[in-house]
Amino acid sequence: MKIPFTRSVLSTAGLLLALLAIASLAPKLPAVGQMSWVRYVLDLARERHSYTFGESNGYYETLMSPSSSQAGPRDLPPVMWLTENDSERTRIPGDQLFDADPFLIYKPKTNLDLANTSEGSVKTNAYGFFDRPWTLTKSPGTTRIVVLGDSVIRGTGVTYDQRFESLLEDKLNAGSGRHCEILNLAVGGYMLTQMFGIAMEKAPAFHPDVYVIAVTDRTGNPVWAKYLAKLVQDGQNLRYDVLREIVAKAGVKKTDSSATAQEKLAPYQVSAMHAIFLELKAHAERQSAKLVVFFVPSLQEEAVIDASYSPVRESLQGTGIPIIDASTTFSNVDHDKYRLDWFDQHPNVMGHQMIADNLYRKLRENPEAWADLTGETETSQSVR
Repeated sequence: MKIPFTRSVLSTAGLLLALLAIASLAPKLPAVGQMSWVRYVLDLARERHSYTFGESNGYYETLMSPSSSQAGPRDLPPVMWLTENDSERTRIPGDQLFDADPFLIYKPKTNLDLANTSEGSVKTNAYGFFDRPWTLTKSPGTTRIVVLGDSVIRGTGVTYDQRFESLLEDKLNAGSGRHCEILNLAVGGYMLTQMFGIAMEKAPAFHPDVYVIAVTDRTGNPVWAKYLAKLVQDGQNLRYDVLREIVAKAGVKKTDSSATAQEKLAPYQVSAMHAIFLELKAHAERQSAKLVVFFVPSLQEEAVIDASYSPVRESLQGTGIPIIDASTTFSNVDHDKYRLDWFDQHPNVMGHQMIADNLYRKLRENPEAWADLTGETETSQSVR
């Protein structure tokens, strides 16, 4: 049955008007309460801002858009936040949250203090990390552990004292004479190559005894190559032989489009990660420190997690790096109960508690990793 042309035009026009009405309705919806999620989803849709980790053009990929490091972080998507009266939302431009960086692409500003954001209070310390204040020097007798990762690891939407690494620190220090201190150097959207940059250039200033690379189910995402592709396109100095060799093997050129560069790099994902992990291990050893890898999941389906972790697991084979695998933390549980929200796969407070509990249990079952983190060789075989 054919629809008359006039009727088709009117139907299309009506649909467009309805969509415009919905878009204009978003600012009038309450910013808190039962309807706040409707407003938030509409805001996300209007900004083409995605929290789905698997999307190729979502929030984290926008952080590394072709214009980010040259035009500046003003191109980054805004963070939604509430005003003091909790009735109106305003947007914070990206250049108020991030600084451009020629090697890392973007980095958080120092001493941020944003109240009432859509993910709660957002703060950075004097060194530009989403953690409590630190000192460069550590107290005598302290084992200092630095954790590197992405937004799951930095604890998006969760306060300092409720994040898994803070809870794990408490567990490591409870009822013992040891004193472990965990510093969170994670930044949302960072890939392994950017974690590598933080480990090489920023972490040594804090004199860590242990480096922890916290791998999430996003670390093995094919988008890992976008970072290196962008550095080459921008003509940036790759700084490290391991990265230069990866780019040279793949034959990536400055004139390549982003898609072409990523296509060239794709076959080298496992070997590239393998080389980076080995260099990180050597970097730690040069400082008489240890390297440990944590597997920390978001609230994804188990099949998605397994597929995402597969290239990372393969890349770690033969490295001799201790692995604490908490990837099954959220198996057989109601994911909605442990997510920040139904559309947000970051763990909430209860999710971080589960991660901390599982990591601690796995550490007690792994004598090598336990010794690396605490300096103790004794383990409790009865911990369940």
